[in-house]
Amino acid sequence: KLFFVKNSLIKFQKKIDNNGLNPVEASLFFVKNIKQIDKIIIGFTSYNEFKEIINKNKKRIELKNFTQFKITNKKVLNPTNW
Repeated sequence: KLFFVKNSLIKFQKKIDNNGLNPVEASLFFVKNIKQIDKIIIGFTSYNEFKEIINKNKKRIELKNFTQFKITNKKVLNPTNW
């Protein structure tokens, strides 16, 4: 359904692998480094996933050069298309 972002996702995965992160960590750290964001709302599907997110959230890592993964396509940004 979202095949047109495949290359960006592959590049993103390589970048986070090179930084020793998983997608959850990378996403959290990326958002936490945006100064204009005060709070984060996170969804989870299980208690274990919740614990993982809380534990990852305690770390502090600064991620740079992630603007190359910016997505502006409205089809991708609309969760009903996922």
